[in-house]
Amino acid sequence: MNTYGKIHATVYTTINEIPTGVFTSIDTGTNNYFNPHFLLAYEANNCNFLDFYYIVVEIGNIPQALFVGQRIKLDISELLSNYCFIGGMGLRIGNLTGKKPVNIFLIGNTFISGELGCIKNKEFDTVTLSRFLADFLADKDNPFYKEYDVVIFRDFLLESADFYSCLPEYGYQKFYVDPVMVLTIDSNWNSFEDYLGAMKTKFRTKAKSALKRSQNLVIKNFSSQDIEKNLDTLNRLYQNVEEKAEFNLGVLNLMTYADLKQNFEEQFILLSYFLNEKMVGFMAAFVNEDVMDAHFVGLDYDYNRDFGVYQRVLCDYVDLAIKNKVKKLNFGRTSGEIKSTFGALPEQLVCFMRHKKSITNHLIKPVISNIKPSDFEIRKPFKVEVYN
Repeated sequence: MNTYGKIHATVYTTINEIPTGVFTSIDTGTNNYFNPHFLLAYEANNCNFLDFYYIVVEIGNIPQALFVGQRIKLDISELLSNYCFIGGMGLRIGNLTGKKPVNIFLIGNTFISGELGCIKNKEFDTVTLSRFLADFLADKDNPFYKEYDVVIFRDFLLESADFYSCLPEYGYQKFYVDPVMVLTIDSNWNSFEDYLGAMKTKFRTKAKSALKRSQNLVIKNFSSQDIEKNLDTLNRLYQNVEEKAEFNLGVLNLMTYADLKQNFEEQFILLSYFLNEKMVGFMAAFVNEDVMDAHFVGLDYDYNRDFGVYQRVLCDYVDLAIKNKVKKLNFGRTSGEIKSTFGALPEQLVCFMRHKKSITNHLIKPVISNIKPSDFEIRKPFKVEVYN
């Protein structure tokens, strides 16, 4: 336990250790990303390569905030060079950090983009909380200080500056990652046909062409039992996509999705795509408050082009978002240009990194400052670019 005036923190390494009163004292509202069942689904199924940490911040004995993080061993040069366009400089990070790989403590969710690292009571001052956590993580007396070399705060929205603006004072380096692609759902869209009707002819024709190519696909809405029964195929399709990714922080155990489906029922959706009884793709989505988030997809690339599997997946994300009456569809951060043809716009995210060793932290500063998001052309598919 660490004391900071009247504020103190307790670190837990499993959801099951956290007193149940924590989740009733902290106002999570309807945000299910901080529901203990959601957190446990990821922890229980991925603890073979991730260490999970939960930092509960209290005033007196009253919980006020919860931070969620994971410790992962990673080659930091690979992490940084994924975003760096400065020749071999990014590859020298491994030497600067003194050992390889390093233990990274990531505040957020390893597998999901967005502000998923902290939930707090509204009356708890944001700046005070941010400074407290920065001090706590730098304190050699905190109970897991020796277990990490680098701290990363992941995926702040730009408007969250009241939380992250103080982090540079503590030696954190700011860097930008690829933006998430977000489609605002027009309140006038009551069906997918309404959405198509809002498009310019060129983009509407492309969308209809994708639907026509995929018309022989049979789509099934999987239950928790279906996910578990088809786990091997789902994992194979998912790994097909992951192998094409330039970089990832870890491969998700898709048993996580079976647990999410069991606990969140209609809020968690996994659609599978079959051709002649052969599964050739899947998509996962989670409805949280008034936003639908696209989670991982899986594809059989032998069928993808001829049968438009991925484009059908994107169409179905839009269709589900409209049917669930959400305000936004978060497509995630990959394939930005393709997703922009569906009307999604980039939403910039900012991250912060700090190495515990001050000399190393200083040496990597010029590398981090050169991390740049991917560049792509943004398409504008709608007749009118104004939503209500």
